[in-house]
Amino acid sequence: MVSGGGLENIYRFLIRDKPDEPEMSAPKIGAAAVAEAGPCRDAAVMMLNMLGTVIANNVLTIGAWGGVVLAGGIVSQLAPLIDKSQLAARIQKIGKESHLTTSLPVWLSVDPNAGLRGAQVGLSNALLKVREVHA
Repeated sequence: MVSGGGLENIYRFLIRDKPDEPEMSAPKIGAAAVAEAGPCRDAAVMMLNMLGTVIANNVLTIGAWGGVVLAGGIVSQLAPLIDKSQLAARIQKIGKESHLTTSLPVWLSVDPNAGLRGAQVGLSNALLKVREVHA
């Protein structure tokens, strides 16, 4: 739900009873969301809210205390809407463990290949070779 495909699914859900609303791709939903209020913006803000919860849960699960880098095309496109969402609040206020995420640094990468570059670095790390799974 926190990807381009997820944004499309959220948008389709929000317009399910509105036959006049067109089907749209994630980049088009993102552009419309930034440009004006409406179902595209509602979908984008909902996705950013979910992303905040996913980030907080994953930080607590894997202990990423050094911070989080947001990578990918749709999140960088929606950057102007981050302040309109609860993304930061959901990261910082995760219940009784909030003291662990209150000052968590979060960076936004605008490099569309950042995720792939990070995976490449991880896979070339000799310390991680023991964790590779061969099917």
